[in-house]
Amino acid sequence: MPAILGLDETVRWLDPGLTEPGDLAPLLHPYAGDALQSFPVTTRVNNVRFDDPACLEPAPPGGDGGDGAQLSFGL
Repeated sequence: MPAILGLDETVRWLDPGLTEPGDLAPLLHPYAGDALQSFPVTTRVNNVRFDDPACLEPAPPGGDGGDGAQLSFGL
């Protein structure tokens, strides 16, 4: 799981003066679930041809709305 840090925690995380892992251990805690949100996205996210703000848009209800084919492994 990635570390999700607040601004003040980011400053501490990037402090070059802190060299002991124990100094940063308090920053590694579960992030507040109510501060995160999830939503379905289109297959545009899975296509390397696209790297633009549209990748962050929620998928329209009832359909994918993607602009590219889903990668298939022949299954």
